[in-house]
Amino acid sequence: MINRTKISTYLLATALVCFASGAGAFADTTVGTVNSTDCFPFLCRGGPTIDYQQVYSAAAFSGTQSISSLTFSFSEGESSFVLTGTYDISLSNTSAAVGALSADLALNRGANNTLVDVFTGGVDSNPSFTITFTTPFTYDPTKGNLLLEVIASGQPNLINGFLEADGSGTSTSQAFCSVGPCSSNTFVQNLGLVTTFGTRPLPEPGSLPLVGVGLLGLASFKLLKK
Repeated sequence: MINRTKISTYLLATALVCFASGAGAFADTTVGTVNSTDCFPFLCRGGPTIDYQQVYSAAAFSGTQSISSLTFSFSEGESSFVLTGTYDISLSNTSAAVGALSADLALNRGANNTLVDVFTGGVDSNPSFTITFTTPFTYDPTKGNLLLEVIASGQPNLINGFLEADGSGTSTSQAFCSVGPCSSNTFVQNLGLVTTFGTRPLPEPGSLPLVGVGLLGLASFKLLKK
C-alpha cells in the first residue's frame, strides 16, 4: 500500500531543493575596498565631455548576474551633489585586465557593449546615489572582466566633492579621457570607484531541469493530497 503522506513529503522536499538550487536569490555585489577617493566622472569635470571607463575583476562575481543598478557612495564629509549633466552608462565584457586598460578606450569595449541607462545629474542623496537601469545587463564572468563606461556631457566646470574609491589596483582600475582624441589623451591609473551592483543571480543552464523536477514535485504533491 502506498504511503501517500511519505511520498507527498518527499516530493515537496524535492521541489523545495530544486527551487532553491535553480532560482537564486536577489543579492548585491560590491567591488572594491575603500582606501582612497575620486571625483571622476560624477563630481568633477576635466573637459567638455568625459569618457570614463572602469574595469572590474570577474573574480568578484559569484556567477552569471543580471545587473540592474549601480550605487556609489560619497566620501565622508564631502558634498553629496552629483554634477548636473547627462551620463550615458554602458556595460560590456572586456578582455582587458585590471590595471591594464588600454589608453585607446575603444579597444577596451566588448562586443556586447550595451547602453543600459541615460542618467541625469543634479542628484543630492547623501550618503550614496543609485543609477537604476532601464535595460538590465546579463554579465557572465566566465567570458571576461566587466567594463563600465560613462560618457558625461554638459557638466559645469568645477570640482564638487569626492566619492569612495579603491586605489589598490587589485579588483578594479580606470581609464578616462576629457580632451580628444581618446586614443592618446587618456589617463590610465590603478584607481576605481567602489561600486555596488544591484544583481540577481541567474540559474545555470544545467540547473533548469532541476526547476522542472521541482515543478513536477509540487504538482504531484497537490494530486496526492486529493
